[in-house]
Amino acid sequence: MKITQYFFGFVATVCVLLGFTFKTLYWPMANHLLFIGFVSLATSMLALITSAIKFPTYYTYRSRTLIGAIGGFIFSIGSLFKLMHWPGANMMALLGMLIIALVFVPMLFWQLYQYDNNRLRKAE
Repeated sequence: MKITQYFFGFVATVCVLLGFTFKTLYWPMANHLLFIGFVSLATSMLALITSAIKFPTYYTYRSRTLIGAIGGFIFSIGSLFKLMHWPGANMMALLGMLIIALVFVPMLFWQLYQYDNNRLRKAE
């Protein structure tokens, strides 16, 4: 499962970055690269969701992982719909961004703050 997750994450990163670069420079194949990148990102997020559900002891903060992966999945599908000009794209992309910005990021920073606070107390 980890190999699938890392492979599709790498492919998504490379293809999305190249796709945006190609689109900015008006080079051909930009939409194809973006399509492959967003599909790979959605596949990577599904692998992460599956791993977090299947192996809960491996992920210490299971809820944070699930919320981030679900937000990333919805955002990647919304971006794919936006690229293909399909209906519902704006709503999905906005929902994914809101989940990440309003739920995942505050949860991440709160858990990092608690971790640092506990580590400092143990050092005293």
